[in-house]
Amino acid sequence: MVSASTCKVSRSLPQNESAATLSASLPLPEDWNVLTADAICQKIQDGTHFSPRLGGHDNLYITSKNIRLGRLNLSDVESIDSAQHAAIYKRCDVRPGDILLTKDGASTGNAAINTIKEEISLLSSVAFLRFDENEQNSAYFLQCILSHEGQAQIQELMSGNAITRLTLGKIKKLRFPVPPTKIEQDLIAQTLSDADALIDSLEALIAKKRAIKQGAVQDLLSGRKRLPGYRGEWKNLPLSKVGEVLNGLTYAPSDVRSDGILVLRSSNIQEEALSFKDNVFVQMNVPSKCLVDENDILICVRNGSRELIGKTAKIDKRCRGMAFGAFMAVFRAPQYDYVLQYFRSDLMRKQIAGHLGATINQITNKSLKSFSIAMPPTKDEADAISKILGDFDSDISELTSKLNKVRQLKQGMMQELLTGRVRLV
Repeated sequence: MVSASTCKVSRSLPQNESAATLSASLPLPEDWNVLTADAICQKIQDGTHFSPRLGGHDNLYITSKNIRLGRLNLSDVESIDSAQHAAIYKRCDVRPGDILLTKDGASTGNAAINTIKEEISLLSSVAFLRFDENEQNSAYFLQCILSHEGQAQIQELMSGNAITRLTLGKIKKLRFPVPPTKIEQDLIAQTLSDADALIDSLEALIAKKRAIKQGAVQDLLSGRKRLPGYRGEWKNLPLSKVGEVLNGLTYAPSDVRSDGILVLRSSNIQEEALSFKDNVFVQMNVPSKCLVDENDILICVRNGSRELIGKTAKIDKRCRGMAFGAFMAVFRAPQYDYVLQYFRSDLMRKQIAGHLGATINQITNKSLKSFSIAMPPTKDEADAISKILGDFDSDISELTSKLNKVRQLKQGMMQELLTGRVRLV
């Protein structure tokens, strides 16, 4: 049964915005409708187009940086004084429960429910969409925006623009698949929100594990805290005294083939692990010094992106016979696990940051060999430290794998529930 308000808004749609428009790519049940944001929302408005003076402490000032996919991030939120807020709020009276949608910049399409109880001000990079809470569930429509189809609509509306931007006129054209009753909206929204809650809890647990590991790294890799039973003096040594630095392979575009010897590059390191989704193969004579060995440490030493310099992965037996490129280096050392943990610590990142050029993002071999590493007096102690930190890595990796599976599961649920393929009533 279709509610009275649904009948009313559906009649306000232009003929070319019928259910067939969206259901051409997403077949919907016959009792579902397709409504534009303009037809279904009580109000759509963006924030101030004039930047207020920051520093007041009366009202929060929300910009695109505070809107993430499905949640608000208030860790670096700004505030303004009440006089400026009153002028902004007169036009843009955002309320709790409204959907906040980023409409400008690289984060265009990010959306979240406004959960802030007090009055807030918005910058023009953020718009709000208000629904009749008695007839519609804003959490359901948030899930529609965050879905693959919702994000694809946003990208389509921005296509051809020189600047990444959604105008209010384009936001009003967003189309939503709408179940016939609010009860069904409520059930879909709750089911997907439960999945979001599980995702949030896993993300929080991973962040906690990483924070605990970072504390352990600072204590154990500096010798500030010793494991029981170990004695003796630690030494600060240059990497050249701990292991060997090897240069990568230089090859020409004409050497690249569809198969041959795989050349490991920066793209083959993802989240501190080896990845083989983006590969380059060469057919040429590769010097043995440019071939990796198991337990080598692969390091990105040159890259257009400054933050990628120094990222590492441990070479495993899958990489036998593979080479590594000229923008990479390999560090080969007997106590490889300990050195790998040190490379991934802030102790090493600070040294890398201090050696990067002003205009060229690279670590030279000379710099790499000169980096200092704190070494315990015995291999047993180094191995014990590596084991503790490696266990943290294993836990984080397991949780991350679970998180990725839950995210994939939620995407599948969205495909089924937001198209009516699976009905909850």
